[in-house]
Amino acid sequence: MPFLTPHFWLLLVLYPGVAGALYFHIKLKKHVAAGSIEAGELRRFEFGWVLAISIPCIALWLLAMSGPVPSLDPFAWRAPQKWLALAVAVICWVLLLAWVWLGGGAALLSRYLSMASPRWQSVLSPAWVRIVATILVAAGVCSVFQRIHASTPEV
Repeated sequence: MPFLTPHFWLLLVLYPGVAGALYFHIKLKKHVAAGSIEAGELRRFEFGWVLAISIPCIALWLLAMSGPVPSLDPFAWRAPQKWLALAVAVICWVLLLAWVWLGGGAALLSRYLSMASPRWQSVLSPAWVRIVATILVAAGVCSVFQRIHASTPEV
């Protein structure tokens, strides 16, 4: 799979980014027709979805490609790229938590996810979205600290 290694980050733009927006478009267009969602509101959500995934993935792809050998592991990258990749991750985590805790992100995601998957409607509350987002960010932070600790030589 040598082709996938240098272009992994671009594949993430296509699959969770573009395909995710297309999934919401297909699942929610009947709600637009029924009048429970405005067409412009859904378009803004789809555009935001693609941007929120594409911008960090393209930044990580550019950082990966700027090194001597493209790698999927940011901790294997040279020093400036490695720390810039960590900055991209931290910025994304902060923006996600701010959006779901301080903005209307939790309510919006809960509403759209419930409409897209009605069988999960009872558990897809805004509180659930906040908890899941927080757990995902905490897992990412723990992973970074584990990797930093593992790469620190013992004295």
